[in-house]
Amino acid sequence: MPEKRLSVEDLRREATIADAEIAEAVDAYLTDPKLTAFQFASGHTLDIRAAGKAHWPAMAILAGKVTSDACRRSMIRAAVILAPVEGARQGLS
Repeated sequence: MPEKRLSVEDLRREATIADAEIAEAVDAYLTDPKLTAFQFASGHTLDIRAAGKAHWPAMAILAGKVTSDACRRSMIRAAVILAPVEGARQGLS
């Protein structure tokens, strides 16, 4: 059976990724939506552009002309939290 791909939320729950790092990932995406790789301190990486594109509510909000920064940030945060990560360890302990 293939191993489960961990999400950012899985790693946040086990304190491998901090909330501050998630905020940094969101800031990075909002600064450069073409950015692909974001690396967390744990060594796990996230394809942040794919995460944003895979979360249709985030794409709908970002496409809107009249949207608050807080709303945009919230939608990208949700996309990041749900996204799978790549890293050395892919199974929960």
